[in-house]
Amino acid sequence: MQLRRRLREADWSWLSACLGVAEGDMNPVEGYLNSGGDPTRKLLTAEVALLNRPDSFSAGHTLVHLAIK
Repeated sequence: MQLRRRLREADWSWLSACLGVAEGDMNPVEGYLNSGGDPTRKLLTAEVALLNRPDSFSAGHTLVHLAIK
C-alpha cells in the first residue's frame, strides 16, 4: 500500500501501458509514449508485484519485451 502512495502519475501511466500491452490495448501505450514516457523503461520488482500477474510480467522487461511475449 505504501508503494502505491509513492507512485507518481507517470508511474501509473507506465503501469497502464504495461497492462495495455499484455491485454492487447494500445491506447494506454500511446498515451504513455505521447506524454513523454521512456520506451526503454524497465519494470521494477515492486511494479511487477503491483501488477500482480507474474505469468505476464517480469522485472527488467520493457514494453518491447512485453509485446514480444
